[in-house]
Amino acid sequence: MSQGILLFAHNNGLINYGDMTSYCAEHILANMDPRPICLVTDSETRKTVDRKLFNQIIEVEPVTKETNLRNYRDGDNDGKKAIYHNNTRARAFELSPFSETLVLDTDYLVFDNSLDRVWGSRNDLMMNKSIASVQAETPPKVFRLDDVCIPMFWATAFFFRKTDKARKFFKIVGYVAEKFDYYGLIYNYRTAIYRNDHAFSVANHVASGYIESHSFARPLPNPHLLTSWDTDEILELNYEGMIVKTKRGGKWFPVRVSNNVHCMNKRSLLKHING
Repeated sequence: MSQGILLFAHNNGLINYGDMTSYCAEHILANMDPRPICLVTDSETRKTVDRKLFNQIIEVEPVTKETNLRNYRDGDNDGKKAIYHNNTRARAFELSPFSETLVLDTDYLVFDNSLDRVWGSRNDLMMNKSIASVQAETPPKVFRLDDVCIPMFWATAFFFRKTDKARKFFKIVGYVAEKFDYYGLIYNYRTAIYRNDHAFSVANHVASGYIESHSFARPLPNPHLLTSWDTDEILELNYEGMIVKTKRGGKWFPVRVSNNVHCMNKRSLLKHING
């Protein structure tokens, strides 16, 4: 049985996902048990990554969709637009060289070893729907694709095994990604931008027999996806954790984070990576 971590990276003219991917891999190697890391990228982005960090690099040219042209509202780049090449994640089952795979966003920072508990799991798919803010006083929350629709699962971090059930799940993901506008009419989500979170959520609903309480996806070892929002500014960052400035009650406060976290302020993250 092979176990490994799968990352996806495609630069888009505004965001250097190559640098971010290399930094993500360094954190994985520093804080998790040794596992091979495989990178799925394109030929141009490959030039910007530190290749020695990856055991395998797979080149895939992403399908460019103009509908994924969106504003990058983040400090210095406010108002500028870029096309986000995020649709290759739907091919994770096909592309992964591992029988057990952990997929992480490249802006997901690994500060602890809690995700090592996924290895050897009997679950076909593990993915969180509950999200928690770095503001400890804010309780975890479950978002929905629409106020009266299904819960949203986050494709930021997920684990799967190469089983027939998982294969069928990713077949549904691919079909939803292809017919994204059509499923948007059914599930009432916005279709201007393709989101893996939406495609994976719909696929999970179908794989669960359309019964919300019978979710096919089981939660990851930490059932809440810890998130630092795109308005949070990183003040300090190293392999042990980070300090972010976050807004609470109309005031800004520094918060120390020492657990795995999805860092949504990519500009601030890249500033520290390249600073």
